[in-house]
Amino acid sequence: MAGRAMFLAACVHGSLWFRNRLQYGLAILGPQKETSGVASLALLCIIVLTLPRPVRRLFYECFFIIHILTCVAFVVAMCYHTSYASPWIFPPLTFCGVDILLRLFRYRIKAATLTAQDTHMTMIRVHNCDDGWLAGQHVRLRVLFSSRGDSGAFVQVILDGPYGGSSVDLGLYESAFLIAGGSGVTFTLGLLDDIVGRCVRLGRSQGERTRRIEFTWCIRSFEWFAPMLIDITTAASNSTVDLHISIFITCSQACDPEAVLHIPNSIDTLSRPAVHNLLRDFISFPSSWEKEDSIDMHA
Repeated sequence: MAGRAMFLAACVHGSLWFRNRLQYGLAILGPQKETSGVASLALLCIIVLTLPRPVRRLFYECFFIIHILTCVAFVVAMCYHTSYASPWIFPPLTFCGVDILLRLFRYRIKAATLTAQDTHMTMIRVHNCDDGWLAGQHVRLRVLFSSRGDSGAFVQVILDGPYGGSSVDLGLYESAFLIAGGSGVTFTLGLLDDIVGRCVRLGRSQGERTRRIEFTWCIRSFEWFAPMLIDITTAASNSTVDLHISIFITCSQACDPEAVLHIPNSIDTLSRPAVHNLLRDFISFPSSWEKEDSIDMHA
């Protein structure tokens, strides 16, 4: 919002100045103040024109380079344009520099393995990086060097983080309802693995109260995460945790039921979920699901 307001103010300021120069027959480009002002407005226009989401999605690498270069050039041009710009420019630059410096302390360079799951998903397994994490956290990751045919090979990656996580401790509640769509399952799957591990593997060492978990996922295809879900459900199958998994498959073409991997105590449905119905069923019914291995396909 602040950026759009600044662009609007700059356009009003620039249009009035252009009108004044044209009305009195004055040259648009001249001394340093005029030239640097036109350059600042042009750079700001480039920044705004490259911001729309389609541009960023289709040409992200070009957008990133252009955005960095034009922002730096805009700051320099504004300092030449007016001496009043300095008090408004240098404090934000100081905060930005401090932020970058603090981020450097969170950077880690690790070896990782890239494994292509299919044409839409690549699994990145980072080695020797299993300390200092909380369930549901994420990192910003950059692959330093990669090329075609790197599947299964070691590469170097930069990790920035971890960030985020859950502000709610699921272990404080008897029932937990986790729902995700698409790749958002990376968050809920981490929470599920954590609470099942605390209740089953660690024997409720911190007094966890969780007895019932409903895990719902809406996805086009779930073969990528099936092994992890199988491990978690197997661990919970002979415990005091009542875990039930509902997977809603939204593939555009008819899915082959035989191709669906067998996940204990799960129901797979070929449709989109009605969230209000899921919540109503979760709230209305007590923890009475039967611990059965079931794969039901409903069109």
